[in-house]
Amino acid sequence: MEREGRLGLVIRLPADPDRRCALGHALVDLLERRDLDVREMLLEADFLCLGDRAIRSLRGPSSGGGLLLIDARGTIMDACALEDPWDLGAQARRLLHGGSGERLEVRARAARTKCSPEAIEAFERSTRDPVADVDLARTHAASLVPLLVRERAQRDDLPRSEWAERVLAAHADSVEGRRSDFRLPYGAETRAGPRGGDPCCLERRRPPSSCMACGMAFVAPRAREFVRFLSR
Repeated sequence: MEREGRLGLVIRLPADPDRRCALGHALVDLLERRDLDVREMLLEADFLCLGDRAIRSLRGPSSGGGLLLIDARGTIMDACALEDPWDLGAQARRLLHGGSGERLEVRARAARTKCSPEAIEAFERSTRDPVADVDLARTHAASLVPLLVRERAQRDDLPRSEWAERVLAAHADSVEGRRSDFRLPYGAETRAGPRGGDPCCLERRRPPSSCMACGMAFVAPRAREFVRFLSR
């Protein structure tokens, strides 16, 4: 994370087995979605599942929030409550971008100063003519992610927004092709593929019929499903 300068979205693990179960399935369900909002988040930040002890070792002010945003050095930047695990995606996006997009704007401005001249030239040329130079911009997409995310969010200029969407989607495809762990959160164990619709997980150690939170989470066939959190 520090080497790549990526942000971290830290999920505080609850002690209650029912809540851990629901949170684990909500998290894996979110990360298995194919919509670009989720894939975009995974290009911007890493998900980490940590217990209270590990969270206390982070730099910055102590926080009791259920979801924390940390910088690449592990310093807490912001936090929010996470009462409903199925609100994880919306809350994570708000933390990443800021309530009105101000945090995303800061990262986009910083990216301009850090990117190579070639990357900025490719970005500027492509945004002036959104249907051209997609491949050229794609070669620099890793360093341009904050700028591309901001362009996609600006729906008042639809051609530019759609251009950024295509480049981000192509970049996500490329990263997923190179990294088998792209969608795997740190600190959570998953398994490949659902097994016959059995919704039970190791967090509750109960028969499937009584694992209500897991059953609610089992909404569609996915490539992976939740098993347990590694931290107690």
